[in-house]
Amino acid sequence: MVDEATAAIALDALGDLPAAKRIAAATLYLQSTRSMNREAALSCAARVYADRLGPTPGGLKKVVSEGRAILQFGFFEMRPPEAAADLPPHDLLCVLETAVRRVNLREVTRARALAFAGGRGGRPAARASAAYSAVRKLMGLAEAGDAAARAELTAIRDLIGQAAALPHRADRPAASR
Repeated sequence: MVDEATAAIALDALGDLPAAKRIAAATLYLQSTRSMNREAALSCAARVYADRLGPTPGGLKKVVSEGRAILQFGFFEMRPPEAAADLPPHDLLCVLETAVRRVNLREVTRARALAFAGGRGGRPAARASAAYSAVRKLMGLAEAGDAAARAELTAIRDLIGQAAALPHRADRPAASR
């Protein structure tokens, strides 16, 4: 309960920051003042943020994810200002706000994606579909001289041409849709 009150104070004091940066700064504040580990502090800050501002579940998930990315990848050239724990609470909040404000969220999310070897948000790259893989295999066989593969590719090309010649849904009357 004391941690939630501390997180509420921090979130209120950091009110002019974007949501992800508010959560990141409040997390650092909880770490410094309550000696919490990072995940517990992040969870507490997110819970208080959700209680106070009532974002949608998807919105909350996004800002918490971005806040975590700020904490993990946002302090490239400098260390997070955890050493400022000796400061009075108001001064500590000012130092944390200044440090988090300098972080570029776009660069942070790119760094997270690179670290996880994936696309946007650190997600892994999508696998090729089974149909695409089968067509690529047929193309390889056709290039190697397989007549059956060439015939199959010709049949696929004809089917695609027939589908392209069909009228689009927007061209049909509404009654026939």
